[in-house]
Amino acid sequence: MKVKIVLLLLILTQFCSAQSVIYRDNMESVGRTWKGIPKTLITSGYTGGNSAASDLPASSPLYSSIDSCFRLTGIGLGSSGIEKDTLVYSASGLNSTSTYTFRFKLASIAINPTVNLAAGVDASDYVQVEYSTNGTTFTPEIKIVGGSNSNFPFSSLGSMLKIVNGANTSYTSSTASPLSLIQLNLPAGLSQLSFRIILAANAIGESWLVDDVELIETVVLPVEMVKFEAKNINSGIELTWETSSEFNNDHFILYRSFNGVDFNEFARVSGAGNSYSQINYRYVDYIVCIGVVYYKLRQIDYNGIFKEYNMVALNNSRVANKPKRIINYLGQEVNEDYPGPKIYIYK
Repeated sequence: MKVKIVLLLLILTQFCSAQSVIYRDNMESVGRTWKGIPKTLITSGYTGGNSAASDLPASSPLYSSIDSCFRLTGIGLGSSGIEKDTLVYSASGLNSTSTYTFRFKLASIAINPTVNLAAGVDASDYVQVEYSTNGTTFTPEIKIVGGSNSNFPFSSLGSMLKIVNGANTSYTSSTASPLSLIQLNLPAGLSQLSFRIILAANAIGESWLVDDVELIETVVLPVEMVKFEAKNINSGIELTWETSSEFNNDHFILYRSFNGVDFNEFARVSGAGNSYSQINYRYVDYIVCIGVVYYKLRQIDYNGIFKEYNMVALNNSRVANKPKRIINYLGQEVNEDYPGPKIYIYK
């Protein structure tokens, strides 16, 4: 009886990351805590918890919301410590397989322009972002300085994003080119993080405003698989798969079945460990049968956790080259005249 064979070639696209805000420090919240750890205010002289409405009327273009925010205001003492404050946040028990983004909203308004008509942040005023993986040693990464006595609101569309690299990178935020969303990306492999936001303003009326400090977790799955394919070649069946990124990837296991139900492992291929570039893998199966052959691919982490990808089925209806041996499903060597299902071994 002639059996109609359907060729199934499945291309897999795995979405391997999910993002969520694990904490938001709303400045209007009583206590202002970060995962239960009180925020530390280093030095005094700050004015915090004020509503934007108390600084400028609702008719002002700088007015953005009635939410309270943290505000540092210069009082004309130059670069003294009393005109500098540091917000400290700490988070522990993080998922070491996730990446994290620390971000917050930034604005600047002229608190008392009638006293200081030039009030607005300039090159002497700054906001510096630092991070630590042990809560003690902090690395400066971002420094935002003012430009030409500038003011800008929280609602500005300007933003910046930096990946930590151990260097303190300077950016200018001005009325013409404001930066209102500040973001710092950190790699996977961290279980503890602390952050410092240092604010400094040295003249009457100059101010920095900070709101909605967030820590965002991006869950990174082990392997981002682009495709898994099978095709006939002269010496057997060629299996290929492609990854666009890998994290803690130890190895792959290939499984074969002649009925789509009972699968047996027949090969292992080493993974790349950690990679953020495209990698192509190839393996040739020299043991095939006339008819449909089914394959599965499994990826194994260093810690033993695995992910299995969908099955690929291939109609192997031709034999291009003469096989080395022919056996039946019991492993017994047979010839071409054997009436039952035959397995061809090319190697």
